[in-house]
Amino acid sequence: MLRAIVTAWLVLALTSLQGEAVTHKSATGNSSAYREVCRNAVLDEAIFQNFRSIEAYFSAVECGQSGEFAAYIRTHATPRTLSLIPQFSKLDLYGNPVRNSIPEWGLFSGTTLRYVLFADHISRLFDLPKNYTAVEIGAGFGGQAYILSTLLPFDQYYIYDLPEVELLIEKMMSTLSISNTACLDAHAELPVESIDLLISNYALSECDRLTQLDYFKRVVVKAKRGYMLYNDTNPFDHLSLTEFIELFQMQGIHLKIFPEPVFSYTGNVLITWDRTNQ
Repeated sequence: MLRAIVTAWLVLALTSLQGEAVTHKSATGNSSAYREVCRNAVLDEAIFQNFRSIEAYFSAVECGQSGEFAAYIRTHATPRTLSLIPQFSKLDLYGNPVRNSIPEWGLFSGTTLRYVLFADHISRLFDLPKNYTAVEIGAGFGGQAYILSTLLPFDQYYIYDLPEVELLIEKMMSTLSISNTACLDAHAELPVESIDLLISNYALSECDRLTQLDYFKRVVVKAKRGYMLYNDTNPFDHLSLTEFIELFQMQGIHLKIFPEPVFSYTGNVLITWDRTNQ
């Protein structure tokens, strides 16, 4: 009975979004200080060189646990991933992040190692085509795109984020010489009918309910495969994990739910799907 009620509500909510422009809300978007750091990092080179260590930005995007991420990577990563560790460290040359000394690897931020972990996990979970297309909802400073471009080169990588954040991402991608990425307006349709891989590292789960439903209807359902970290630390009314699962089931998409690869907060889970195997 409860499942039927949830399904009926979700169908009604998705239908009501038809033709509507949804005002997007997210935890980071709610922080004017975070958005200001992103804007100023684009305009001021001195701020760009330090943005990852500025508190308003650090608290929104950066993470610790570098030793735990490194330990997981050493134990689980493919030989190819391990061979590229020196190249991945290039990401930490920008923004002055907090770094820790990792034996045999040198200085790394926890954030970069988390991106490495996720990219390696994606490479082991999915059989991606050679020239695949990807979309990321909520991309920080573009770190995941850079790591994937090194480990699993893509044909095209689309990004949805806040306007100020996208300007910073574009600056990072230019600095890192990653040319095949495109930042899209939050309300823009994907310029392709389907995508090979969707990524959202916590960001989608940190949006309000209407934003989540809007992205699901316009973007998520076009993804053949997905890698989505979900947390429940959202200040807005938002979809529960049960409702997320129900949404996918309504579209005939079967999910796999795993614990976070490295635990960071109670209730966090990894959601994946692969429609090419269904």
